[in-house]
Amino acid sequence: MADALRITITGDDALERDLGIYADRLRRPFLLTDARERVVTYVTREAARQIKEGQHGDYKALSPTYRSWKSRRYPSRPLLVVTGRTVRSMTDEYSRDFHNQVSAGGRTLTVGTDYPVAGYHQKGTGRMPARPLFVVTRRVAERMAETVAEALPKKLGQ
Repeated sequence: MADALRITITGDDALERDLGIYADRLRRPFLLTDARERVVTYVTREAARQIKEGQHGDYKALSPTYRSWKSRRYPSRPLLVVTGRTVRSMTDEYSRDFHNQVSAGGRTLTVGTDYPVAGYHQKGTGRMPARPLFVVTRRVAERMAETVAEALPKKLGQ
């Protein structure tokens, strides 16, 4: 499986004691709220944005041999696109490669792709430099935290 984005919510023990009945709901945010759906939606949109913007010069150029082959076989395709499967694997919830899974009793949400080529782009290989499809920047991490926080109040009082 290619590397995946994992989001784990943990709480301070004292805060959990003080919150009483709500502590369990905070420990299991991806089971008891719509946080899962919101985070998955945000990640897929952000991945699509990063892939599109990353194709405008952030990546190391293609080797001359590969560039020539690609221009003959797949003219006018962007840097990370030949068939489109790699991009779809990260940005399309209906792709056979895309997955989002909740584990650790609802505390951890894993969003990612099982498509190996995505992992090759993300990390690079001995023959290909890394051209990450998705990078968790500070802004992205803050927005994911906000997304989870926005989803929690809907269920806490119920």
